[in-house]
Amino acid sequence: MENILIPLGLRRTALILFPILIIAGLNISGCYRPPKEPSEIFRSELKGKPVKVQVERLIDVIGKSGSDKERRAAVELLVEIGQPSVSALIEKMKDDRTMRRDNYLLALKLIGKPAVGEVINLLDSDKPLVREEAFAVLLAIGKDSVPVLVKALDSGNKDIRPTVINLLATIKDERAVEPLAGIFMDVKEDSRLRTQALAVLVSIGKPAIPYLAQALHSDDRETRDAASLAIEQISRGR
Repeated sequence: MENILIPLGLRRTALILFPILIIAGLNISGCYRPPKEPSEIFRSELKGKPVKVQVERLIDVIGKSGSDKERRAAVELLVEIGQPSVSALIEKMKDDRTMRRDNYLLALKLIGKPAVGEVINLLDSDKPLVREEAFAVLLAIGKDSVPVLVKALDSGNKDIRPTVINLLATIKDERAVEPLAGIFMDVKEDSRLRTQALAVLVSIGKPAIPYLAQALHSDDRETRDAASLAIEQISRGR
């Protein structure tokens, strides 16, 4: 095979360019940055904008324009915003035709206590799906929802009280004992609601005994008998 002669000028050029190309390659690789996470992109985009605008944009990402990863990031940022994002999330939940509901539900669950008051109002919805989802959110929030649930027992909206008592039965927090005992001992209350309240008191257990003991002095015989049986059940650990 014949030797290929490279002109002297080209060899000199190659010797000069070769290290330059190596250095350039190192610089390029050193400057490489991975793509930004959606949450980082949204933070940059929304920085300095009014909270209302931020919430609207993030709600839009969940409902219309976002990928799965972007929707998860939008939920994360709505949770960071907290209370100011609750009303917009509630509006989405009111419509049982809203798509991607799980994302809105997750945001409300993670926001937690600041969302409880508005979520409770959904228990009165005429749409079964909305009521079920509101129940699930409050159950997920758990003990942080108890003070507002207790207040709801005394609200003017009596229709939601059976559902509120069901929630308190599942959460089993002793802060519910006094208001539930009040319902049980009120002979003017609906008998089904009284029975429901008593069942929750038994499930909560020992913290309910002092209140049930007061019911032993009721003028109503059925109330006394029911209270006595409830105390016995609690004492036996049933």
